[in-house]
Amino acid sequence: MLPSDPRRATRSFLVLVVVLAATLAAASGAAAATVVHTRIQAERNVLHAHRVLHRLDPRLVNPRTGLPRTDTSVVCRGEGRRRDSAWPRFVCEISHRRVHVRVQYFAQRRNGFELHRLPRSA
Repeated sequence: MLPSDPRRATRSFLVLVVVLAATLAAASGAAAATVVHTRIQAERNVLHAHRVLHRLDPRLVNPRTGLPRTDTSVVCRGEGRRRDSAWPRFVCEISHRRVHVRVQYFAQRRNGFELHRLPRSA
């Protein structure tokens, strides 16, 4: 039910538009708060974290260069709610020959991530 005065009707319409815009902005902000990475991005991030690999198990890193040993592989499996082939966290298996380390990978903003070592699986 619109008021009969045209100025008041215009003002009511503008208030309605502002309220709708604010609601949509709040909803999109809440959706954007969840950070997600792709599986390949997570695997590359883990391989490029030389110091973290050394802390997890020194046998994963070449002692002369400080880089991951040749044939070190990372396989990640996404967990949580998937969004466009990307996930907020992963369980990753880092392996080189007989050395196997499981970690949980948490995606963070600006390509950041956090790793937590997991116990060995039986």
